[in-house]
Amino acid sequence: GQGSTDVAVLDYVADDGLSYGYQRGERSHYRIEASRSGSTLKLSVQVLQSGWKPLRLQVVGYDGASALEITVNQKTQSLDLSAHTWRMSGGSLLAACSPVVTI
Repeated sequence: GQGSTDVAVLDYVADDGLSYGYQRGERSHYRIEASRSGSTLKLSVQVLQSGWKPLRLQVVGYDGASALEITVNQKTQSLDLSAHTWRMSGGSLLAACSPVVTI
């Protein structure tokens, strides 16, 4: 949420999910760190292994988030988040989405 100084860390590994190709290096491994500074979401993505398809990433923020600063392998770009309403069976949640980023 807004005002938080916490950093979330996720290791994400992807492969075809069907074969033993991962044993031959046919998988990708990413380390994603996320934090927030005011209305800006900050994401740092390290590509630890890229042996499978590129990662397609879309960031969703809430609680006043309006911008994304994404750093991939030490290259940073800033993106605006677009307003989006998530419809659920009990109501809706106002959120903000980034464009899809391919890593």
